[in-house]
Amino acid sequence: ETLAAEFRRLYEEASIAYEAGQGSLAKALSEAGHEAQDRCEAINAAANRYRRELKKLRQIYLDYYQRTEDIDLEINELQKQISQERRNLVATFPSPQATERFLSRMPQAVLERIVILNYSRERVVGRSGNELAGRARYNPGLEGYEIEIYRHGKSENIRKTIAHEVGHVIFDEFLSGEERKEWEEMYSSSNEFVSRYAIRSPEEDFCACYAMFHLLPGWLEERHEKKYTFIKKVNRKLEELQ
Repeated sequence: ETLAAEFRRLYEEASIAYEAGQGSLAKALSEAGHEAQDRCEAINAAANRYRRELKKLRQIYLDYYQRTEDIDLEINELQKQISQERRNLVATFPSPQATERFLSRMPQAVLERIVILNYSRERVVGRSGNELAGRARYNPGLEGYEIEIYRHGKSENIRKTIAHEVGHVIFDEFLSGEERKEWEEMYSSSNEFVSRYAIRSPEEDFCACYAMFHLLPGWLEERHEKKYTFIKKVNRKLEELQ
């Protein structure tokens, strides 16, 4: 607007000078007016270009905002599905709601690999002749893990057995080669274990410690600090996967 006003002033002065017979002054004023006009047109062209860019940016923002709303809806649907899947998993348990709450503390990436979680009232005896509290095994047909919890196993604590069997899934599928080696070294150098059953193998030791990590974390940290720190690190890694 300032340049447009300057252009009009110079144009008027040039006309006055021309009528007064001051040709040289009129020419100089006219050239200055054209220069102001050129600058004004350049600014208008830039302004129009910025307006077009701003329009594009506004559309990008609106698309982004709409996408975030769509993502929020997708997240809500996924959360509903996850909750329903957990309810389906624990439907056979005596206290399904309490079991579901306990499962919600487990890393979702691990739970997604469990296709069947079943509570059975059967008495199941293992190869050693002892009653089993639970069992986890990979089902290639379902491309996931089946976990069975037995009522008449030696462990009457359902949550402890669930966490122990989830530990098998983690040890089998989520620990890296380096992590397994690190755990095996801790197992070999251990003089004390969380249970007699944990002495059987590095994997059983890990599962027993993983169960205690969820049930009695303070006790595990106090009595087996290195193992507690290791499992805490693994659990954090698994939580980041989800």
